Amino acid sequence: MITIANTDSIVLIERNPDHKMKINLLQLTHEEAKNRLKQAWQTEGEKVFVDCDEDAFLLENRTQTSFNDLTLLWENGKDNVSSDLKSKVLEKAPDLFPMFAMDRSGTALMLAWGRPESITQAIASGKGTYFSRSRNKKWVKGEDSGHLQILERIWLSLSPFYIVYETYQMGAACHTGYYSCFFRQISEDKDPIFLYKNKIEEIK
Repeated sequence: MITIANTDSIVLIERNPDHKMKINLLQLTHEEAKNRLKQAWQTEGEKVFVDCDEDAFLLENRTQTSFNDLTLLWENGKDNVSSDLKSKVLEKAPDLFPMFAMDRSGTALMLAWGRPESITQAIASGKGTYFSRSRNKKWVKGEDSGHLQILERIWLSLSPFYIVYETYQMGAACHTGYYSCFFRQISEDKDPIFLYKNKIEEIK
């Protein structure tokens, strides 16, 4: 059985698996997350996946019809919005916000956190850039392991505020060695199902 992390900063990502950019991202308390997961397990056809830290959950449902509006900020090295709009976006950004990464096929890779400067750093470098809450500093995914994220597109939701990276993932997205942090499908009364048979070795 999976235990939800003991925090009031649980992130749920609701998505239609047939349409990779149709996403809802919710920040919930521990109790709210428990209730939403229970609802998901009682909904026919809804699948639930948990990340390695058990504080982010991916809910996939083909009948999902309501989604957040996403704006394409950047694509393959070029801004897709004006400099004025980008500046306004950065001014409105919270001090800390969720950042969701998926690969080019739509496979969910990870959920991390960012600051406004994470966006500008990612645009400048073209690499998946976040803010590490545990280390209290900038974090470029794969900087030490070689498991870099080479960004292809950066999407923005304003309400609620979060970022979506579409990326080419070199090696594993998860520090456990699995390709995706969402490597377990979970249900209410059964053991988790592991989605990957093997881990990915360090890139030399």
